[in-house]
Amino acid sequence: MNHPLSDFLPVKPADTVILDTDICTDCDDCGALAVLFYYCKKNNIKIGAVINDIDNLYGCGAIDAIASYYGMEVSIGMTTDKGFQSEPESRYSRQISEQFSENFRNGTLTVRPALDLYREVLQNAAEKSVVIITVGFLNTAAEIFAAEPELFTSKVRCVVSMAGDFADFTHPEFNIAMQIPAAQTFYNHCPVPVYFHGFEIGVSFQTGFAELDPENPVSVAYELHNHGHNASFDPAAVDFAFRGVCNDWALSEPVCVQVNDDGTVSCQPDENALRTYIKFADEEARERVRILLDEIYAAPVR
Repeated sequence: MNHPLSDFLPVKPADTVILDTDICTDCDDCGALAVLFYYCKKNNIKIGAVINDIDNLYGCGAIDAIASYYGMEVSIGMTTDKGFQSEPESRYSRQISEQFSENFRNGTLTVRPALDLYREVLQNAAEKSVVIITVGFLNTAAEIFAAEPELFTSKVRCVVSMAGDFADFTHPEFNIAMQIPAAQTFYNHCPVPVYFHGFEIGVSFQTGFAELDPENPVSVAYELHNHGHNASFDPAAVDFAFRGVCNDWALSEPVCVQVNDDGTVSCQPDENALRTYIKFADEEARERVRILLDEIYAAPVR
């Protein structure tokens, strides 16, 4: 019998994808962009926007740099929540922006308010054709949901979120804990299916580069941030969005997920729920995903 939430993914060529990232805080957001651009270019899938959910233009420059490396053009949005993570201790974003983004260096980088860009992408999309992938905080996703609930519900088919810890329910996972009210607004009320790619998945294996590729901004970011390798939280979540249930990825039973006031999540089985969390399909899946992600980073579609 098919899982009740198995048919909403993977992302299809007729879909529009929005990636919502807290780029700057960790280098695996750069890996997530690499995976996004790889699959979208390979499968001719439209990227509606990449949203930077922290107030830092260097993150937007890094998005542009990585997009340029992959031969992609993307619309970039950024939170208007001034001061939120405006100067995180990023080890890579300024250098990536200045070294690899011509638009950033020239002052021609276009960055729009996240809410405006979200709204425009949804307005222009077909019914139930948008897949949102969040690999950061929930402030910008909650903002569009709260501002345009009917538009959101009509255009968004599902959401994949790197968030929560479904192995340790006492652990306030970072993406939720940094923006608890926004996470509660979004996860506790979002009317479309949400696939949680939990902390326990990405922390269990590292991906990256055996050797520095000085021409690849993703490689440079990984080298600057963590000597070439990092936990695989965000790129693994993006990989799931584009491959869905397969020989590597499986779904939990449908669950009701609530974000608590301390940033932890509560999870109860509910056959009617529109929530599930991702699991490795078997004992060898982790290693297969590790190899695949490393290959995507090192051999992008150009």
